[in-house]
Amino acid sequence: MIDALRLLACGVCAAALAWGLWYWLGERLFGVLTITAIVYLLLENRRLRKSLRTQETVQTRRGTREP
Repeated sequence: MIDALRLLACGVCAAALAWGLWYWLGERLFGVLTITAIVYLLLENRRLRKSLRTQETVQTRRGTREP
């Protein structure tokens, strides 16, 4: 029963957030979401490149890097 109430509460919050975004941003919502997604993807790409660089450095030191 408590899970059903939590699920209902999450649904109500999501609906309220969607309504609020649509109400206050209107036609600008698409642009805001697009810019947000691009910024997120750029940050994620930067993090993954850093992780890959670190991993390559460790493999090179160990001599286990394959050509």
